[in-house]
Amino acid sequence: AQLYVVAEILLLDNGLALLHAFVFKLGCGILLAEMVLDDEKKNRSTALLQSLNMLVQTEGKERSGPEYRGLLEQHGFANVKIKLTGNLLDVIL
Repeated sequence: AQLYVVAEILLLDNGLALLHAFVFKLGCGILLAEMVLDDEKKNRSTALLQSLNMLVQTEGKERSGPEYRGLLEQHGFANVKIKLTGNLLDVIL
């Protein structure tokens, strides 16, 4: 089994379509490196500033863990796991 590592793809308009190409067509796993906001969207200042920047520049946004999980599960991904790393990017498997 193959595992692909992809960074900051879900803030793109076609990010989910690209994930589908990797996972469902190629039959592989994917590890996402994304900034994850805390559940209340109050405490992770770097992610909050990045989310504001994305909103202004591209109409994209960073999401909280439950938002990422819901988005991925809504599009057919199962067993979504999220780990806050304490670094710039967090991990979604």
